[in-house]
Amino acid sequence: MPTAIKRFSIISGLPIAGAMFIAGLIAATLLPAAVSADTAIAGFSGKVVSVNAGANSFSGEVRAVYAGGGGAGVGGVLPPGKTVQVQVPPGTPLTNVRGLPITLAEVQAGVFFNATVKIDTVSKTVTASKVQFGGRIAPLPTPTPSPSPNPSPSPTPSGSPGPTPTSTPAPQTATVNFAGKIDSIDAATRVAQVTVRAVYGGTGGARFGALLPPGTRITLTVPAGIPITRLGVPITLDDVKAGDVFNARATINRAAKTGVASSIQVITPRITENIFTGTLTAFSAVDPKSVTVKDKAGTEQVFSIIPTTQVYIGKVRGALDQLIVGRSVAVAFVTTGGTKQAVKVVMATEQLQVRVDKFFAMDAVAKRGERGVQVLGASLNRLDKIIAKQEAVINDLKTQGKDTANAESLLAQSKRDLAAARTSLDDTRAKVAAISTASDPKAAAEAARTSMRATSAATKKVAQDVKNTQAEIKRVSQ
Repeated sequence: MPTAIKRFSIISGLPIAGAMFIAGLIAATLLPAAVSADTAIAGFSGKVVSVNAGANSFSGEVRAVYAGGGGAGVGGVLPPGKTVQVQVPPGTPLTNVRGLPITLAEVQAGVFFNATVKIDTVSKTVTASKVQFGGRIAPLPTPTPSPSPNPSPSPTPSGSPGPTPTSTPAPQTATVNFAGKIDSIDAATRVAQVTVRAVYGGTGGARFGALLPPGTRITLTVPAGIPITRLGVPITLDDVKAGDVFNARATINRAAKTGVASSIQVITPRITENIFTGTLTAFSAVDPKSVTVKDKAGTEQVFSIIPTTQVYIGKVRGALDQLIVGRSVAVAFVTTGGTKQAVKVVMATEQLQVRVDKFFAMDAVAKRGERGVQVLGASLNRLDKIIAKQEAVINDLKTQGKDTANAESLLAQSKRDLAAARTSLDDTRAKVAAISTASDPKAAAEAARTSMRATSAATKKVAQDVKNTQAEIKRVSQ
């Protein structure tokens, strides 16, 4: 018999308890060894009871301990059904069910989790080293039923059984966590019409999928004072708009299709209105923390930094004190109570800053070129109008019998030179527009400057033609 089949036969022949013991032993060997006899490493699943992002901790109801290693006493600290406080040191990997990084501020009460933790079996403290929120977990163990003090009904004298107990209908209300989309909202009455997208947990004993099937439209009341955030940043109900996607915890009445929210997390970024780019002019890494940014138009904005603000240097996560005044930055922000709060601050790396500086240097050249083209175009338009008036005067003099041959010749020259100047202007306009997209912006800028000089000279020639024609008209008129 092959070895693999033989091993399987041995394990499959064990009682279930023996197989579970072996599985637990294998899981334990995969975990790191304990730091000391008073500590242990364990993996356990549970449900979030409350979150304190400011204190870097959350409390969770233990559902099951599925692996452990090191010291003893894990079962005493993490018995199923117990609520424990889990410390989450800064930098601890936190992910959602899809494996995407999240912050503790984004975690809602009621969601499930799987965590790898270090346990101090003396102080009973639990410190997370990795947590995934929203995963599938083992249910709480079913308690052993206690003997009923009342015996079951005895058969009636006729031998028929006693009355059959009536079944309790499924509850029509429950507190659930659900995802949805805002269809409409009235901040004054604090009522929103929302469409349910998914239900992912709750309390109350109801079958949540039946309570709130996807696509259900409900009226959601938002009491004053409940936490409302956008991407982890506190906001007010006035900041929530139709079309926003959110996660919420609410008490739902199925029959009335109504709900009362206890927390709302908006996960739709307001990208079009909440991105500010420019040059970092100042920042404060001590409370009250802030960054000050000036855009190209000269508008300066101050953004407050809150605990959930993310700072990046290029694509690498950084810290506020790593920012450098004078660098290009982009700030994603939300406005709460008139205060602009930064959600994310991204600063250009040194290499990118060099490229940015070069780009904006060429961009400035292009802007000056565009202004020059506008000035020359306006000058040619004025000269065109003057030429038209001169032509009318010459025709009037000719009607009077005056000798206008020389004036007509000068006028024709003005028209030819005006057409040539407009052609030159079109060439200049095209060369200026090409500066920003050219593979060699410096060479493109030089070509635009050369064309600009030629157009300027052509415009001056038209102006001189107009003067000559005007002098001839004056002579003929005398």
